[in-house]
Amino acid sequence: MDFLSGSMVGPEEVRLNEISAKRKIIYANYPQHILSTPENAKTMSPLFFTANTTPYQLAASAANYIAENKLGKKIYVLADDYIWPKMFMPAWKSLSKKYGLVFDEKTTVSWVPFPTSMDYSANFPRILKEKPEVLYVINWGGRQVASVKQALEAGLHKEMKIVIANTEVTIPEAAGKGAYDGLYAGAMWHWTLSERYPAAKVLNDKFLARRKRPASGYGALAHDLTRLILDTAKETKLYQPKDHFKLAKALEGRKFQYTKGASQIRACDHVCVSQVFFLQGQSKAQMKGDFDHLKIVGESTGEQNELSCEAKGLSGSASQRT
Repeated sequence: MDFLSGSMVGPEEVRLNEISAKRKIIYANYPQHILSTPENAKTMSPLFFTANTTPYQLAASAANYIAENKLGKKIYVLADDYIWPKMFMPAWKSLSKKYGLVFDEKTTVSWVPFPTSMDYSANFPRILKEKPEVLYVINWGGRQVASVKQALEAGLHKEMKIVIANTEVTIPEAAGKGAYDGLYAGAMWHWTLSERYPAAKVLNDKFLARRKRPASGYGALAHDLTRLILDTAKETKLYQPKDHFKLAKALEGRKFQYTKGASQIRACDHVCVSQVFFLQGQSKAQMKGDFDHLKIVGESTGEQNELSCEAKGLSGSASQRT
């Protein structure tokens, strides 16, 4: 085995990370970087890499957009009760102070049993009682579709702005044309970046030709990470198993630009510092095609979107922490 890659959910990421550390082999991780938290960073394999975002980066992008565009100050979080949504909480606790937002983890958060319940409406009376200006929803897939439909049926969108933590082109598609009209959502990538970046256009055109649909964020960032490792290995001629730590060192601090803007792998924790996007849903009338459910209305980048290495108690490069 020369390289290890894959996984789509947190438990798989953790297990493959353990294999990477034990076998001393580079692991290309495709989902969000959940090992980037202060609690988990020191257990991360020194050969773990990703081009994806962290929950902190998504929350930071949302907080920045909410504050700059005056969507509201009081934030209420409605989230599924498992590890991924919980990783947004430290970000909201610190970022609410930074951006002058009002958030209290004790009174303005509702946890929905996962995976046993998809009844988000049971929390609506409490949410309405708190009178938030922004409802921040953290869930995924069919559960996100269910929460959006329930919120719209209950008229919550008329009482507050609704912001989805993260979404993909396939989720509003499942909800139906116009279902995300007026809603906001974070995203690690969006297929319309093909109009801005040549590599994104090449990738998206191939997706359209083969799958009859645009690329997803996960597809684009898996492409970027795989290409980054291969390009670095080729340029440095470090592609033999015995060279994994040398290749990891070459990847640390490396700047690259493929399907979105300038990106860089941070040395201390292998977080990918890159653009994070903020989307707004469109009505049926605004949609220019079957997949034009949301448009990019904001973006942010840079290390201000992520906890510093110092805040995580890390220094130096991760590849040297063997």
